[in-house]
Amino acid sequence: MRFKNKKAKYIVRARELFQEIRKALKRYKGDELRLWLIRNICGLDYKEASHFLRNIGLGEQLAILDRHILRNLKALGIIKKIPRVLTGGEYIKI
Repeated sequence: MRFKNKKAKYIVRARELFQEIRKALKRYKGDELRLWLIRNICGLDYKEASHFLRNIGLGEQLAILDRHILRNLKALGIIKKIPRVLTGGEYIKI
């Protein structure tokens, strides 16, 4: 099942973890906080966790790699090709 069909379930689950998320927001910073969110909140990947942290004012040091950014990185010769699937390891490498 695609993400769009599971989104409401993920939001309800995240609401149930609200106190743990608040603790993590105090305990971790930057990459560590993003990784905690990815590992503990269903439906979040590197891009979505980065968006979340940016939107709450804690992601100023985190890149958000969407198709537009990847296209420009390729045009500038920073990456050779745009990955069809962007794994966590590739996201961090880029």
